[in-house]
Amino acid sequence: MGYMVRFKPDRKQISLWLISIILCIVSFEGILSFPRLIGPSLTLSKSLVCLAQVTYVIFGVFIVVGLWKSLNITPKIIIGWGIASMGAALGGPFAYSTVHSLSLPTAVFIILGISLITFGLFLFSLKLLGGDNYNNDIVRRLIQVVSLLLFTTLALFISAGTVYYAWGWVYVILYLVYIVINASLLPEELIAERGKSKDNVKRWDKVINIINIIPGVGLIVLSGLDFRYKWTPEVSIYLHITGLILYLSGSIMFSWSMVSNKFFSTSVRIQIDRDHKVENRGPYKFVRHPGYAGFIISTLGVPFVLGSLWALIPAIITGILFIIRTKLEDKTLLNELPGYKDFSEETKFKLIPGIW
Repeated sequence: MGYMVRFKPDRKQISLWLISIILCIVSFEGILSFPRLIGPSLTLSKSLVCLAQVTYVIFGVFIVVGLWKSLNITPKIIIGWGIASMGAALGGPFAYSTVHSLSLPTAVFIILGISLITFGLFLFSLKLLGGDNYNNDIVRRLIQVVSLLLFTTLALFISAGTVYYAWGWVYVILYLVYIVINASLLPEELIAERGKSKDNVKRWDKVINIINIIPGVGLIVLSGLDFRYKWTPEVSIYLHITGLILYLSGSIMFSWSMVSNKFFSTSVRIQIDRDHKVENRGPYKFVRHPGYAGFIISTLGVPFVLGSLWALIPAIITGILFIIRTKLEDKTLLNELPGYKDFSEETKFKLIPGIW
């Protein structure tokens, strides 16, 4: 005779599961608006809204099922669930504002309010888990990443003066998907390293990071303003596709570098507390700083994705700052990290194979 094994979740898992369902309902609200959204004709903008909404629902359902089946919820699952939940929370209000033609301030208020409530529920559920799965550094990194995503989204559409910015939503969706993929792939110890407060960070690196905030914010804001005031004539779809190729290829290279190097921190420092060693796997066989190369490529692709040639100015400035950072970091590692000199003789180029 056959028998059924019943899974009996504890209160913590039930709480997480119920919160996930609430977030999925928010996203399904947007799906119910599809008939009115599409209307008699289906434009590129409407298609992208529908695609975004379906993507958010898929994320939400995947996480709900994953939580229900998971007997051992790990930090990676927690992070993936939290970011996907943010996506679901952003999706519903956006579809609603598109269908009902709400004003930009009202739409921003709804998106911001629901996102903050969602994130609050998420942090509360993290606290419920307790034990070894609650890592302050991982939670801190999650807050950093989600805050940056939310800031980028709001800065882009507020500067654009509208939520009807199709390529803006393409960029936000790609950004969200990229974060979720990284949360699934990266080692937990690396996520914690990238989130924690750090000692012995090089002073020049702090200066470069502070300066880099200006072109980083400028790229997003300038793209939005360009869309609003039409400084750049409407660009060809092929230019948008070129931007997507640059952004995706650079992002893949950046993620590959992080997966291959567990010491890939957000700051330049010798990680004595983690027994810092030289990594020469994956893309490090070709250049010594593949992560920076990938970041520069993806940054240069963003203006083309968003359709703003003026945004190339801050993107190029960001690239120059990362080239300077590469040179200074390489010098630091040569002087202070054991084994790096031998590595530099094996992998001769810093950023571009055969050139530099």
